[in-house]
Parts: sequence; structure tokens; C-alpha cells
Amino acid sequence: MLAALGGVVSALALDNLYLLFTAPLFTAGLLLCSQNLKKFKIKGQAKVFVILILIALACSVRFYCVFNQPEFKSSYIKAIGTVRLVRPWGRTYRAVIDTKSGNFLITLHLPSLFPGELIEIQGDTAQFKDNNKFSELRYWRARDVQARLTRVKINELGVDKFSFAYLRFKIANYLSLNMPRFTQLYLKAAWLGERDAEINKFHLALGTSHLLAVSGFHVGIAAFIAYLIFGKKRVILISSLIWLYVMMTGAAASALRAALMFQTAIFAHMIGRQGNSLNGVSVAAIILLFHSPYLFWDISFRLSVISVLTIAAFIDLSKITIIKFLDLPPAVALTTFAEAAYVFKSVPVAGLVFNLFAPVLFSMAFSVASLAVLLYFLNIPFAEILINACEYNFIFFHDIANKILQAFPVLSYKIPWRPSYAFISAFAFIFILCRAVRLELKQALITALCLAAFAFVIFL
Repeated sequence: MLAALGGVVSALALDNLYLLFTAPLFTAGLLLCSQNLKKFKIKGQAKVFVILILIALACSVRFYCVFNQPEFKSSYIKAIGTVRLVRPWGRTYRAVIDTKSGNFLITLHLPSLFPGELIEIQGDTAQFKDNNKFSELRYWRARDVQARLTRVKINELGVDKFSFAYLRFKIANYLSLNMPRFTQLYLKAAWLGERDAEINKFHLALGTSHLLAVSGFHVGIAAFIAYLIFGKKRVILISSLIWLYVMMTGAAASALRAALMFQTAIFAHMIGRQGNSLNGVSVAAIILLFHSPYLFWDISFRLSVISVLTIAAFIDLSKITIIKFLDLPPAVALTTFAEAAYVFKSVPVAGLVFNLFAPVLFSMAFSVASLAVLLYFLNIPFAEILINACEYNFIFFHDIANKILQAFPVLSYKIPWRPSYAFISAFAFIFILCRAVRLELKQALITALCLAAFAFVIFL
């Protein structure tokens, strides 16, 4: 499945409508590169080759159909829908309205709407605005928005109380009214995917902003809690809780990828098969790209897949020891550098240090804080004491992190993006994957060099 994912991604990276059909060729090439040449037998691998090439071909056809669709024709729209999202956008706000006629984007000068609100909307459809630096079309299509509306008229009708958007709005309000500052901001990020600008800036400086983006880290915590509550055998209840959490967080691409991975592992366990981490990530990524090809240009999706593939490769290579655990954060930082530095212009050195312990600390902090809020909601005695303890811990982490940055100025240095660094990052990523699929050292080095050079050319 890793070869099929590589073939599909390579075809998308060419960014040409007709070259999408090169995905099967890339997949076949990667399949040959991933074989141990001394033990390779075409007869034993024929069925697998055919299936993976057909998967790549199906993805090519799907991508062509999606990208070849004409722009939403300019027309007058009048429909009733639910506000799914309201978020700042420069000096204005953008709101996404889900209707039976499609999902539409509107611009607001003030946050006059709230998620879950039921409205009647009228307006003219228009194309998204693209420029050389940013494509609104790709960004919003990845979020299942068909067109934007201009000359909008809004008539407020009430509230859609049975929508996830309204549930998210009510939870956000409850946290804002009842929880102390840091606890509410961190739980809004973990529960709802809502990131505070100040907290996000702080974690960007530490290189730990991924802790605020709902991904496998948070879905893993939800899955662990589900296992504790229901036990290993109640897979339907466990799956339901995981998907409920993902929907509540806004169904971000990284969260969907993680949920699909867990679902794949659960299904493999049900049919008596041993799960493979690399295959699990690849299957999840292919399903998401097949459903929404525009996700390929979503930076959070790409960083999520690269980082989890790196972690999965470490898991598949051998048992995780203390030394390998310490090697993992630098490895993830190296393999994700090309993407992260290109988008954010630089990557902080501090991430190499703080990622050694921050994920463990925050997994415990999110779990305890979530339990504390639940106890407070149920009016359990002493819950407020537990909440205050969580708040002091969040404050303590901020103070200690700031003192470490002040004591060691080198940690504040940011490594800028450079083409040579990008090549090294791509080489490291491919080499780790090659070793994870049991290629010999010499073959892994040659394959990684060739594929990194190819990736360097098509991505740049």
C-alpha cells in the first residue's frame, strides 16, 4: 500500500490534469524498487502488483473526474442551511454554510453568526480568488466547500440543535464561562480543534504546535480512553466513540487519517490479521485522497502523513527501545523539515528538545483536564481543585519553557528553508521507509537517492 500511496502522491505532485494517469506507472516503479532483488519472484507477487496498480488507476480516474469538473456556474442561490464554521480571515471573517444545494463560503465583517445557527441565505455564486502564494480553491475544496457567495442576504431562523456544529459551539461556550484561561484554551484545541493565536504562537516558538492540531496524538488519547471504558472486545462502541470525537473536533484531515488508521487496526484484529503500521497509514491516506483529492495541498494533511509514516517505520523496524524513543523526535523533525520550513519559512531548533517530553506531558495533561471538566460538569466534589491543579500545571509549563529558551538562546534559532535542506529531508524520509520495508542498506541508499532527486525536481 505504501507503493500505491507513493504513486498517487507523485502523480498529484506533477500538478497536471493528464499526468494524473501516471499514478499506476509510479506505483509499478515503486513496487519494483521496494523489492529485495535477491529474493524477488514475479509469480509470487503478481496478484499484489495487479491489485495495487488497479488501486492507483482508480485514484487517477477519480482525480481526473474531480479536477475536470467545471467551476460552480454563476447563479443566484436561495437556500436554508446550517452554519458549520466561523473563523477569522485577515481583517474579516469567513463562514461556511451547509445547505442541500451545496456548501458555500461567505464573508462577514463581524462574527455575527455562530456554528449551528439555522439561516436562510441568498446570494450569487462566484469563483474562489487564487494568487501565486495561496489557492483559495484548493483550500476550501479540501473542506468540502463548492463556491463562495457574493451580495449575500441572511435571514436568521433559529438553531439546528442536532448538528455537530451547534454541539461544538455549546461546548466552547461552556469552557469559556466555567474554566480558567489556559485550561479552556488547551481543551478547546484538543476537543474542538480551535487554536488560540497567542497559545499557537507560543508553541510555534517551541516547535510543538502539532500538539494543538487535532491528529493521531489526540485521537490516540480518545482511543485509549475508549479501551479503558469499554474493553478490547466491544469494538463497535470503541469505533463509535473515536468517530464521535473526530466529528466533534471538526473532522480535520489529520484526525480523519488517525481515525481511519485505528479503524484499520481494529478491523485487522477482528479478522485475525496482524496489523502493519505502514500499511495502515497508507490505506488511510489513500482513502482520504480518493474522497477529497484537494487534501493533497493541505499542509496539515501532508505533515501528518509524513510524521506518522516516520513513526510507523520506526515501529516496524524493531521494538521501540529508549534509544530509539530518543531518536524519534529528531527523525520526525528531519523528515517533515522540507514541508514545514517551506510553508512556515523556518523551523525552530527548540522542537528537537521540547518534543522529547512535551507529547508525554500533554497527553497526561489533556486526559486529566478532560476528566476534571467532566467531574465539574457532573457537580462532583473537589473537581474544582483538580481543575485548578491542571491550570497551574499549564502555567508552570509555560514558565519553564520560557526560562529554558532564555537560558539557551540557541534553541530560539530558526533553520530557514533551503533547497539543499529539502533534498536531505526527502532522502532521510525515503531511506527510513526503505529500511522499514526490509531493503538492504546498499539498495536502500540507491533507492533513496534516486527518489529524493526525483521528488526534488517535481516538487520544486
